[in-house]
Amino acid sequence: MNKQVTDFISRAPEGHKEILDEVRAMVHAHIKEVHESFKWRRIVFSLNGKEFLYLRDASKYVAVGFFDSSKLKDPQKLLEASGEEMSHMKIKRLTDLDKPQLKEWLEILAN
Repeated sequence: MNKQVTDFISRAPEGHKEILDEVRAMVHAHIKEVHESFKWRRIVFSLNGKEFLYLRDASKYVAVGFFDSSKLKDPQKLLEASGEEMSHMKIKRLTDLDKPQLKEWLEILAN
């Protein structure tokens, strides 16, 4: 794991740390060859050189963003679009994180 990412998470506000840690752990658990970096003031995950997910710590939530969300089905309307291909979901508390849905999306993005 990337030290710069670890340091960033350690400085995040309480509540956000838990979200960042949980999503990071899920990404590493479900995508074995994942690479993480810290750029644009956010955590960025890539696979085979292609960025697919980012985590941004905002003041009131953590954004879990997808670079190519066109592949993702979102029946619960968890995603907010920020462009034609990019979407994100806002997580205010760890209990807001739909882990089964995120796992499904990670599996789609890893293939």
